[in-house]
Amino acid sequence: MLNEVTYLGKIVNVDSSAIEVDISEATPSAAPIIRGRIYKIGQIGTLVKIPIGNITLYGIVSSVSNTMRTVTTDTIEKDLGNRYLQIQLIGEKIGSNEFTKGIGTYPTINDEVHLVTEEDLKSIYGEYRDGLVEIGKHSSSENLPVFLELQNLVMRHSAILGSTGSGKSNTVANIIKKIINDYKASRIILIDIHGEYGSAFKNDAKIFKIRDDDNPLYIPYWAMTYDEFAFFLVNRQNGDERPESKELREKVVELKKL
Repeated sequence: MLNEVTYLGKIVNVDSSAIEVDISEATPSAAPIIRGRIYKIGQIGTLVKIPIGNITLYGIVSSVSNTMRTVTTDTIEKDLGNRYLQIQLIGEKIGSNEFTKGIGTYPTINDEVHLVTEEDLKSIYGEYRDGLVEIGKHSSSENLPVFLELQNLVMRHSAILGSTGSGKSNTVANIIKKIINDYKASRIILIDIHGEYGSAFKNDAKIFKIRDDDNPLYIPYWAMTYDEFAFFLVNRQNGDERPESKELREKVVELKKL
């Protein structure tokens, strides 16, 4: 039998850093089934929503805790477990407008908290449009693709972080493959100092290696700084201005004037 109810619980505490939610006893289990899909309650990193009028706030579960409380009835005394979630707010959706990061309205105590469904995830992460590249599926839904906006990826600084063995190199390789497959005219230079990506792009790239017989790597002199250039030619050390170093500097200046 499908559980169509997305109600999760109510807010019991609000401060500037987090929101505490008391999960309702009516929630049937830690993994209710909604529209044929299993939802994990209390899983760190999952999203929840807080409807306030025509505004829907979205938050991410940052921690889970459990405390025991005693309930006495006419005939029996028993312990019930109270489950609490710590929520970090991440953004909001006003009416039918698009999801935006940041919060303009904060919730209050006793406001309801609901599970986020696939429809909510689509409104948060958006759908495909020109300029996007699909890099995989969302961890909360196998049916929800995740996109990167190519212009922002190229024009801004980016970082892919994770512990050893978590898949950083595979992620980078997958993103690059999607770019070169979706945009045939793209040109990418990958500096692979640890030799991790040669096998991943052997059919899609020309690979240069130091002291390689087939494709040796040569660095043009104009790619070096003056200190590097002088070190290779006259063994000039940093801060060391010997006669041959002075002569080289004067010759470089003379040639630049031509």
